[in-house]
Amino acid sequence: MNTDNYVFELPATRGVQGGVEQYMLTVPMAVLRRLLAMDDQGDVMARSQREANRTRARKIRNYVAEATGSGKPYILPSITGNIDIDVDFLPSELSPSVGILKIPMEADLKLFDGQHRALGIMDFVRDYANTGDTISLLLTVGLPLEMRQQFFADINNNASKPAAAISMAYNNNDPVNQLAMYLAQNVTGLAGSVDFEHNAVPAKSSRLISFKALNDATKKMLSLRASSEPTLQQREAAEKLWSAWSGAMRWLDIAQDDIAAEYRQEALGLHGIMINAMGMATARMLQTRPIDSIVSLLACAEQGENGFHYRDSFMHENWHDICVDPQTGTIRTDRRALEATAKELQRLVDPFAECAWLRPYLGDEVPDTTLLKFNAGIVKLKEETSLPQIAIIEKLEQLRDGDEQTRSRIVGTLRAFKKYIADGV
Repeated sequence: MNTDNYVFELPATRGVQGGVEQYMLTVPMAVLRRLLAMDDQGDVMARSQREANRTRARKIRNYVAEATGSGKPYILPSITGNIDIDVDFLPSELSPSVGILKIPMEADLKLFDGQHRALGIMDFVRDYANTGDTISLLLTVGLPLEMRQQFFADINNNASKPAAAISMAYNNNDPVNQLAMYLAQNVTGLAGSVDFEHNAVPAKSSRLISFKALNDATKKMLSLRASSEPTLQQREAAEKLWSAWSGAMRWLDIAQDDIAAEYRQEALGLHGIMINAMGMATARMLQTRPIDSIVSLLACAEQGENGFHYRDSFMHENWHDICVDPQTGTIRTDRRALEATAKELQRLVDPFAECAWLRPYLGDEVPDTTLLKFNAGIVKLKEETSLPQIAIIEKLEQLRDGDEQTRSRIVGTLRAFKKYIADGV
C-alpha cells in the first residue's frame, strides 16, 4: 500500500535552536504509539538511545496511573525526537511560528530523550484507553545519527540531577516523607536545623542533619517501606523516639550554640551513618523493649549515665573498625558498617541489650541487672556443659509457660536459675 499521500496533521509551533529547526507538539497520549519508533535496538553505536529499562518505564506508568485513579495532578516533561524525512508546516494567520505540521505516515520518529516516559505512557494507555491526557513532543527533522547521539549526550551531560534530599522534601505524595517532614519541623532540636537540600550536610554548615538521613532512619526505626502509610501509633512513636534521641545527643544545645560545624569535625553524632544507625538501633531495641523503656534509656543517656556522652562517645577514634577506617580515617557507610554501628550504638544506650533476649521468658518484673547476671550464668553454663542453645530455649519456654509460683522461685536466685536450666537437659 502506498502511503505517500497519508499524513498526520498536528498543531505545532516552530522554532530554531543553534540553526536546527524544531517543532513543539502537544499530542494525545492515546496516539503516541502510532507516531513513535523506539531507537533502542541493535549495536549501541547504531542508535541514539540507551537500551530501554522496563522497570523505569513501569514506574512512570504507575505514577501516571495512580494519579489518574485518585484524581490527582501529575506532570511529565516533554519527549524529544527526530523525524527522518521532510515534513510540511502550514503557518496560521495568527503567526508564522504557529500552525499545522504534516508528518508523512511512513516517517520514522525516533526519540533521543524520553524513551522511558514514552514507554510508560504507552503502557498506561493500554489500561486507560479513554484518557484525554496529552504529552508534549519536541521534534527535529532530518538529523543524522551522529547529531542525534550528540544531542542525547548533551541533554544528559548538562542535566543536573537534584539531591535525593530535596526530591524527598518536595514529594508530598509519599506518606513517609510527610512523616519525616513533620518530625523535621516539630521535634525539639531539629526544627530549623534540618538540611533539606543536601544528602550530606556540608562540613561548615550550621544545619545538624540531612532530611534524607532523617527520612531513611525513620523508615528503619519503624520498619517502613517507601510509600507505606504510617499508622497513628507509628507517628506518635517516631516523634517520641526522635525527641528522646535529640535530647540524648544534645541537638538543641548544638543548634543554639551554633557549634554544628565544630562538632562535625570532632565527632560522628551528626553524620548520616550515625543517624541511620539510630533508626536501626531503635528498631532492634523495639523488639524487646516498649517505647517508654527506650525513651527512659535515652533520658539516662542524656544525663551521662552508663558513660554515654553526646560528644566524647562519638569521637572518631571510638568507632575505629566499626564505621571508621583506622588507617585512613575514612568513614564507611556500607551495610556492614551500618549494622556494626547500630549494634555498638545500642550497646552505648542500652548496656543490657545483650541480655534482652531473656526478657520474654522471665517477665517484665525481673530487673535488668538480674537479666544480666542470668545471661552471664547461661554463657558460663554453656562453656562448662556444652549445652546446645535450642535445649536452653526449650527450658526457658517451659519456665515461661509454667505456673507463676514456680517461676518466681526459679528466678529468685542465680543458683536456682542455673540449676533449673541444667537439670534434665
